Amino acid sequence: MRETENNSITSILQSFDAALGPMAGVSDMAFRRICSEYGAEMMYTEMVSAKGLYYNNANTERLLELNELEFSTGAQLFGSDAEIMALAAERISGKGYAFIDINLGCPTPKITKNGDGCALAMDAAKLEKVVRAVVKASAIPVTAKIRLGAGGVLNYKENALLLESCGVSAIAVHARTKEQLYSGEADWDKIAEVASCVSIPVIGNGDINSVESYWKAKRHSGCSGVMIARGALGNPFLFKSIRESISGRVWEVSFEEKMQTAKRHFFYMCDSLGEAEACKAFRKHLAYYTKNVPFSASARRLIQSAATAKETVQVIDGITAH
Repeated sequence: MRETENNSITSILQSFDAALGPMAGVSDMAFRRICSEYGAEMMYTEMVSAKGLYYNNANTERLLELNELEFSTGAQLFGSDAEIMALAAERISGKGYAFIDINLGCPTPKITKNGDGCALAMDAAKLEKVVRAVVKASAIPVTAKIRLGAGGVLNYKENALLLESCGVSAIAVHARTKEQLYSGEADWDKIAEVASCVSIPVIGNGDINSVESYWKAKRHSGCSGVMIARGALGNPFLFKSIRESISGRVWEVSFEEKMQTAKRHFFYMCDSLGEAEACKAFRKHLAYYTKNVPFSASARRLIQSAATAKETVQVIDGITAH
């Protein structure tokens, strides 16, 4: 489906143009809720397997749960079978999502070995078949997320033009190649090239971890939106800082609020995952919330053995009271 006046990616970005990107094992419902509390609007789920949906996998279904604060969230699908992707898109269309995003950027071998993610982006004929099938099947706008290329072939502009011709409503560009993974500096010159060669919104992604990097990216690339992914780890506050900067104000989170937010994040994870799983999954988040806090090293060691909500909260409270 192409976007319409009442169901538009453009209108979402005009409301607030800093989006929370998809991150496997991170951008679950609890994390999205925390980010939305600090001002995020356009958000993406973790990548969801189209085949998992097709075969009614319970774990896949859980990735598609939304919280009551989400009105502009997109479900990110991965897969390379046009028929299965279309069926998954049709199914997701009725779940309350604002859009469906096609993952064309995941570089991990377990995804690319099946022809998905970055691999699909390197096969133009198959890519066109899949995207057209998803756009036709979806009752909501379809977007796509790409990288610059792979194997020495930089096909980001060709893919952007192809995606536009297939009817996608916006393109997110991670300004690195498949081989770079998440290393090196993102090439925002390439994002500017994409923004200048298509007429649909382009969302730039790569190295956005501060208010300053947000403004630099916007001014340099001319893109319609900026995607924050790893820069939001332990720092959902960045969305509020950016919002305040747009209004000409400066805002920074206090240490006490940061730790209270970490605790609330943990409780949200308990609600959605259950206590035992949440205790394990939260460990990586606490490491990010306490990054560069010198006295938190021992607490980060303690959290590795915390097996109950009470023990986890005790560790968080211990850091806060230090």
